[in-house]
Amino acid sequence: MKVSVALCTYNAERFLNEQLKSILHQHLPVDEITICDDGSTDQTHHLINQYQEKYPSLIKFKINEHNLGPRKNFEQAISLATGDVIFLCDQDDIWPANKVEEVVACFREHPDALGVFTNGQLMNEQGEAMDLDLWTSFLFTPKMQEQLTRDTLFRMIIQNWTIVTGAALAIRKEAKEFILPFRHMDDLWHDEWIGYRLSVENALIPLNRNLFSYRIHANQQIGVFRLEDTWQRARRRESFFFHTATGQEGFHSIGFKMERLKLGKRICSYFPQNKNLVKVLEDDLANEKKRIFNSLSFVKRKLLLLKWVLERRNNTSIHELASL
Repeated sequence: MKVSVALCTYNAERFLNEQLKSILHQHLPVDEITICDDGSTDQTHHLINQYQEKYPSLIKFKINEHNLGPRKNFEQAISLATGDVIFLCDQDDIWPANKVEEVVACFREHPDALGVFTNGQLMNEQGEAMDLDLWTSFLFTPKMQEQLTRDTLFRMIIQNWTIVTGAALAIRKEAKEFILPFRHMDDLWHDEWIGYRLSVENALIPLNRNLFSYRIHANQQIGVFRLEDTWQRARRRESFFFHTATGQEGFHSIGFKMERLKLGKRICSYFPQNKNLVKVLEDDLANEKKRIFNSLSFVKRKLLLLKWVLERRNNTSIHELASL
């Protein structure tokens, strides 16, 4: 099984050396590293050229004539990769030596899977481990993570939030025909598109292992940014998911489910084979409204509703209020 790495770079000189070293020291060696640079103005080109001179049969290097941006650059890198399994790779992370070995083993265990994505260990700018994993940073608590399977994945990322990141992804070459070219949707990154596209086919495996270190730093183009009060926000999201929010938090749960229903309708319009999910989201919202309203007295319900409406006044339509 030939293994490729699709790596995109842009002004990567600060962290790229650590990432390339970690890729080159895998227990199961990779066969190809395809690097597409998006017009770096620092010493990135010089650094990659040094590696290419040392590993001429391993590293393929392309410099874009014009800046493509992360979406198109990753689309290009994936299309140029020739491996049976293609790992998407960020320029500033670090891979443990067992990453490729374990992900390839997962593909062998699931021969019908088109993709695998893993959890990761967050680290700070200096490369020091933080007390947080990637999935929890996306507000999927350990209790919610237990619910993640290939069968529930599409529903859960619609219901809650995206959890599929490019740095955590590996795909079979056969997945290219499903994901390329990336469909452009407002506020949707390429890795989200891949996550939706493969999970709707029940072909994406969540592997809950920290198989890379995800670096948090000020110069990230995309990625995790807000980490303040993560555990508090994650537990709140857990209460939304398991229908345990009470009082005003219950109204926030209703508002969140309204927003996810809107997203679900938009995403499912691209995937008519899963249009039944919209009905699931509608029922979930209706049940949450009923549960919250039945738990409150008339006066308290009106006071909390008024407070909730005032807090959301810029995001709540008259139609939504009427539907309450």
